[in-house]
Amino acid sequence: MSGRKEEVTDKISEPFELFSFLEKPFGKQELFNSLNQARSKADKRKTKRAIPQPQKNETTINEKVIQLEKTVALLTKQVAALEEQIEILRSKEQIT
Repeated sequence: MSGRKEEVTDKISEPFELFSFLEKPFGKQELFNSLNQARSKADKRKTKRAIPQPQKNETTINEKVIQLEKTVALLTKQVAALEEQIEILRSKEQIT
């Protein structure tokens, strides 16, 4: 919110969706209305930032968790198989 529209418009081009101006001099009711308008614009800005738009190719978190669980299960099986092979090799070394 600003009272100096000229200074702002020199730096930023219009339209000002999320910005309010209050020309001087102003009365109590004008100030109250401008503050409410600025507050509602700030809420709109927060809402726009808070809700990320999902992308078409984006996988959901649940799908990623399921994929990671499958990977962990596969790796666990591979580690178990390798440990079994290590034990077999160790037992052969003890026999010879």
